[in-house]
Amino acid sequence: MAVELPDFERANCLGADPEAFFPKVFSSETGAVLRICERCDIRAECAEWAIHYESDGIWGGLYPRDRLAIRRARGIVLDQPHLAFVARG
Repeated sequence: MAVELPDFERANCLGADPEAFFPKVFSSETGAVLRICERCDIRAECAEWAIHYESDGIWGGLYPRDRLAIRRARGIVLDQPHLAFVARG
């Protein structure tokens, strides 16, 4: 099932430091990122897209472990289409 890429031009994280969403260690400091996601108009679309395509980072207010649990519950196999672009070089 293909999930359409959200309109990130409407995202609250636009202009935010991307590294904040991809911390090496998740800690209480990620709370600021979660607050950005909580108020975002595209949170649900972002989270749904990430459930299907992202194993790393915080997307739509969901940690990687949250998305993994949802994938398992729904029987979704992670598909990372961006890796196909990297492979083509």
